[in-house]
Amino acid sequence: MVEPIPIDPAWDESKMTLVYLSDLQEMNPSVGYGTFGKNGQLGYGIGGAKGSPITVATRTYPKAISLAPPHFGHSTVRYSLGGSYKLFHAWVAVNDLTDDNRTGPETPLEFVVLGDNRRLWVSKPMRLAGVTEECRINVQGVKVLELQVHCPGLMHCARAVWLEPQVLK
Repeated sequence: MVEPIPIDPAWDESKMTLVYLSDLQEMNPSVGYGTFGKNGQLGYGIGGAKGSPITVATRTYPKAISLAPPHFGHSTVRYSLGGSYKLFHAWVAVNDLTDDNRTGPETPLEFVVLGDNRRLWVSKPMRLAGVTEECRINVQGVKVLELQVHCPGLMHCARAVWLEPQVLK
């Protein structure tokens, strides 16, 4: 269990500057299938397509990123924040599986956020496509933000996506 750092109630998100992670330079992305996907793209094609948009519950997300994990491992991407942001906000999900008769990945996925190598947040196991979980956490002072997706078994249909991930200052 991860105890999140409390968010200062004085922070007014409507007055903060928002930056999407898709607009920042990623560092050392590592995935188990395809390539790292950003700006709403999966990083691989579905159903013979060259590239496919990130879609959850039939809705597309233009700033989403994709981190398909490997079998029995995890995918990862890092961002240099330089300690200048206060909040990280995103939703995690499994991309729609319209080309497959499964309802979710073969192995439940766990989404993890690290700040300077310290666990800041962990999702519930994601078992179904189209279901989201919100992540809104304090990242004040964090120099390097890392997003991971863990797959403790076979990664079939493990289309892990972070919807509209953003940092605010």
